[in-house]
Amino acid sequence: MNRISHQNSNAGISGQNQLTDIQVAEYLNVSVSTVRRWRLLGGGPKWIRISGCIRYPKADLDAYLAGLPSGGGNNAGGQN
Repeated sequence: MNRISHQNSNAGISGQNQLTDIQVAEYLNVSVSTVRRWRLLGGGPKWIRISGCIRYPKADLDAYLAGLPSGGGNNAGGQN
């Protein structure tokens, strides 16, 4: 069994749900350099290495976005 199929079978990961750093940058509307800097500094969305290639599971990317603080809401601008 090759390394990719072994990791995919263990983690339940499909190739269609894996994004490259370029795809992540496009999805988040940030530069590729920003995505790579996040990875080097230990921040940003979770990533995995498959046969030397960095991939971002779509589910982890969506979880990362859901966990970010958001603005607005009912008390926007400090009004009660």
